[in-house]
Amino acid sequence: MEAAPDAIVVVNREREIVLVNTQVEKLFGYKREELLNSKIEILIPEALRDKHHGLGNGFFATHRTGPIGAGQQLFARRKDGSEFQVEVRLSPLETDEGTLVMSVVRDITHQIRAEEKLLRYEAIVEWSNDAIIVLGLDGVITNWNMGAERIFGFAKSEAVGKPITILTPPGRHEEPLNFLEGTKKGVSLLDFETVRMRKDGKLVDVSITLSPIRNRDGQIVGGSGVVRDISELKRAEERFRKTFNASPEPITVATFSEGRYIDVNESFLRVTGFQRDEVIGRTSLELGVWKDPEERAKLVELLQTKKVVRDFEQVLRTKSGEKRTGLTSYEVIDIAGEKCIISIIKDITERLKFEEQLRQSQKMESIGLLAGGIAHDFNNVLNVIFGYSDLLLEDVGSDSPYRDKIREIKRAGEQGASLVRQLLAFSRRQILDPRTVNLNDVVQNMETMLRRVIGEDIELVSRMDPEAKTVMVDPGQMGQVILNLVINARDAMPHGGRITLEITNATLDAEHFVTHGFRGAAGEYVMLSVSDTGTGMDETVRKQIFEPFFTTKGPGKGTGLGLSTVYGIVKQSGGYIFVYSEVGRGTAFKVYFPQNNQKAHAPAAAAAARKPPQEEVKCTETILIVEDDEAMGTMLHDFLNLKGYTVLKAVNGGEAIQIAKSHAGPIALVITDVIMPEMSGPEMVVQFSKLLSRTKVLYASGYTRSAISHDGVLDPGITFVQKPYSLADLHQKIRSLLQ
Repeated sequence: MEAAPDAIVVVNREREIVLVNTQVEKLFGYKREELLNSKIEILIPEALRDKHHGLGNGFFATHRTGPIGAGQQLFARRKDGSEFQVEVRLSPLETDEGTLVMSVVRDITHQIRAEEKLLRYEAIVEWSNDAIIVLGLDGVITNWNMGAERIFGFAKSEAVGKPITILTPPGRHEEPLNFLEGTKKGVSLLDFETVRMRKDGKLVDVSITLSPIRNRDGQIVGGSGVVRDISELKRAEERFRKTFNASPEPITVATFSEGRYIDVNESFLRVTGFQRDEVIGRTSLELGVWKDPEERAKLVELLQTKKVVRDFEQVLRTKSGEKRTGLTSYEVIDIAGEKCIISIIKDITERLKFEEQLRQSQKMESIGLLAGGIAHDFNNVLNVIFGYSDLLLEDVGSDSPYRDKIREIKRAGEQGASLVRQLLAFSRRQILDPRTVNLNDVVQNMETMLRRVIGEDIELVSRMDPEAKTVMVDPGQMGQVILNLVINARDAMPHGGRITLEITNATLDAEHFVTHGFRGAAGEYVMLSVSDTGTGMDETVRKQIFEPFFTTKGPGKGTGLGLSTVYGIVKQSGGYIFVYSEVGRGTAFKVYFPQNNQKAHAPAAAAAARKPPQEEVKCTETILIVEDDEAMGTMLHDFLNLKGYTVLKAVNGGEAIQIAKSHAGPIALVITDVIMPEMSGPEMVVQFSKLLSRTKVLYASGYTRSAISHDGVLDPGITFVQKPYSLADLHQKIRSLLQ
């Protein structure tokens, strides 16, 4: 409309102006905003309004969709009141709101005079941006305007008298001649897109409209062609096509009624796995892209009222059957008169996986905060239970009726301590003592014990790679990981089967982590795999196996903390754990730790097992206990006294410093709690060492994060015992420091 040389006015049935182009402003002297929503009568002289009104009513009553109707010569009125003669052509516009009338208004005031009319025609032809070419029936050019000179590079003198084939590329000379044959028969050619050749040999994209020319007798004497240069339009279309296909988000265009695909971009094909020829012309339901066909029905219903739907969450199926979750925006558009739907899909499958990981991490953090908050006080209580249980067992005889009861008290305390340790492991709030370890050694040192645990009806197969690299982990915690995974595998095979332990080097790339919904660093790892031939698990169970207290076992057969403990230890050790399982086909847990490539130390548990039993040592040293919990301090005092030590006791750091200043003899060892009011254990030790530099220090704590560890990893040179501990373990630590 804006490019049209004539004024165009569009009105509705109420004769209200709903649309005008720039030429209307120029022709009538009104601004666009003055005309919109006004009655059409504003442009018609008052004396002629009845005639115009009858013309409009008759058109609404009898119109048919088709070419523009015959022109009507009428008078029009400008804003300044002057009247002038116009030619009006009426044409229907079918819209969703009903039929509108488009009036193409041409000022023919000066065309009344033939000479002026001819001059106007020649000016329009000459100065048109489009090429206007007149041909004889023999295909020879008889007229050539400036637009043709600009588009094709031939001067008028060079083109007139030449055949039209001078504009066609080699091999296509028959095309314009075929058009001309149609013109001879009175056939018009409308907006035909093709390629023509310039004088310099370069090709140009054009749109051609060709109409027959008749003489006064109605005989066809030639043809008039309007040729428009559409090279820029084609370049724009090419840019759009490249942008369309280069978009990282899948984009589709489909029919509104059936959902039949008209076009899809490369991202859609990549995500879904289809080929283009498998998609175009088929519906989303035929391809099975929609997981639930009812969802599409809901979408169509929404689009019928809203026309635009943003962030519609849906599950899509790929060609392989994989389910992908997308946030899709839809909009209804019109393409060549057909209602279509354009959709842009944002694949959020990986984001949802990461969000699930975040929720899991938040669960762990909450449990860790809870466990860490109660660990100190609860572990002190458990330590008192352990300590006095051990002391009572030493006091009562082997035939005492109280001996079994005392053991039950201790066993109950151990169960409580185990629950706390597992919660701390799951939430990654325990303190680790990592060393360079070869996992082959850990597995080999546990094999005998593992065979006893799984029973005779289950085969244990070990596949150790002798070239496996070392890793930096806490060897004791690795034993816990292996034991828990093996027990879990055993429980999945109530009728026997096979458990396979495998250690090997592995390389993980970024795609591996994305596939399994993890954020991880690509690199070299050591893999620990525990697989079984048991019952397996479905997707619902697999997603919950690492959650604390989740178990598929019956009441009393499990706490639901075994695998959550494994998860926490692995993550705190800087590793990753992946699970593969199918119902009826077994399960495989694959644990990956970053390679360390240093010489391995013997695992602590194995080294301790090989150490010969020590002879009874006479305990005469002086030990200072710094413990703010009175019951705990009293229990330690009684135990160490029984062992023969000289025991000093302080309830805080300040009192311990005063004892160090006033005590006459040497103090061999300080056993101090890490977290105490007023002054922490490490702060007290700094001042204490200035007074007695040779005194050894043994830290003890029930807290999971403290001044002696960084992110749960024990600081170098620190000797530490985690509460609750047995008196035997405590004494072993004491002797290792004092020897």
